[in-house]
Amino acid sequence: MSVGLFYFYFKNKEDLLENLYDEITSMILGAIERGASSGDLGSMEKGCNVVVTIFVFFQTRRELAKVMLIEAVGLNPRFEQKRIEGLKKLLIGTEQNLEAFQKSGHINVPDVKVAAMAIHGATYQIIMNWLYEETPVNLTDLAYPLAQVS
Repeated sequence: MSVGLFYFYFKNKEDLLENLYDEITSMILGAIERGASSGDLGSMEKGCNVVVTIFVFFQTRRELAKVMLIEAVGLNPRFEQKRIEGLKKLLIGTEQNLEAFQKSGHINVPDVKVAAMAIHGATYQIIMNWLYEETPVNLTDLAYPLAQVS
């Protein structure tokens, strides 16, 4: 892309990163919704579907994941606000799915908000560890163990 074309679409590098972050958040929210509403599967399978979809997303976009999860963090206050809002949306989506699983009797957790935060924390840590590994493992191999812990 030429510099002129870049500035036709984006004001600056920060604007590009904010747009990318919006796209990534939307894609992950879509993955959570698709995985959680996948037919007659039980909560374990649905949880695995969600995690596998998220892990495949990052695994197939490793360099983008590095930029968005490592390099862009703290870019500027506006981006940080957008990042916080995106994380809140993802957390709310997970809470809603856990509430639905709980109402249907598939899970029994004392606090879905805490459970959602624990799932997000574990998912984030696995992805970050994978990004820093010199010889990264296949992220999707970690989905089932994470779903069992969750």
